[in-house]
Amino acid sequence: MPQREAIRFELIPLDQVPHHSPVTKPVAEPKGSQWDEVLTALDRERGKAAKIVEQSRSKRKRLKSTLRTIAKNRGFIVEVRDHGSAMYAWISDQHGRFASPAPKPSKCLDSKPTSQSVLFCNKFINLSCMALQSEISVSHLSMIFAGKRHPSLETARKVAAALGMGREEFLKGLRHASTC
Repeated sequence: MPQREAIRFELIPLDQVPHHSPVTKPVAEPKGSQWDEVLTALDRERGKAAKIVEQSRSKRKRLKSTLRTIAKNRGFIVEVRDHGSAMYAWISDQHGRFASPAPKPSKCLDSKPTSQSVLFCNKFINLSCMALQSEISVSHLSMIFAGKRHPSLETARKVAAALGMGREEFLKGLRHASTC
């Protein structure tokens, strides 16, 4: 399989993106795409955009399309602006009328607290059930829900699936545990 060309980019503050009026706040390390380095950098440097200089309009259009597809597959919301000989991309959470509904776990729920449950988004989650469905140890799950560990994207995907919710919903729930 031929090696894909690496995407060259530069991180810049969002206020340097032409015609960008921020109305939203910007928002693990998957492998296998030419966009991995860009998405990882954007995820770490929230509030910045990747400026990708490409003279060919048709190539910018193709890059924009592949970036959106890969980002969507990785659970990110990516905004892209094409301006002149460059395109600008940033990761954002949607707010206001475009916001996704509050996270709602629907699986592995306990009606009342037990020794094997944790409170998440106002629901009691059974860690033993979660461990069986996600193939992640109870101790690791416990540390994730306690905020002592940060899950990788793959772990977040498995836990979210075991809860019957999307990965972004799950990660949003972890970030805003008190407001789920």
